[in-house]
Amino acid sequence: MLNITHLQYPSIRVLITHEANEVTAHALEFDIVSTGKDIKEAENNLCEAIVSQIVFAQSKDILDSIWHPAPKEYFDKWDNLQKAC
Repeated sequence: MLNITHLQYPSIRVLITHEANEVTAHALEFDIVSTGKDIKEAENNLCEAIVSQIVFAQSKDILDSIWHPAPKEYFDKWDNLQKAC
């Protein structure tokens, strides 16, 4: 008998913005925002925030609550950037 397992890992779209001396990373599927002094720090902080959100939701058995998308305007920004590339 063949045992098949299927896993799908969702994509997470991240908008990166630069303002003054700060970089902002916004995970659109979670509507989680993090900042840093550069892209790497902002991304690392964002990853930590996402993991914390998932761990908390799992501990409370409310994993469905983690999917809270950003407002439509941010997805529109994403789409416009994709079209420009």
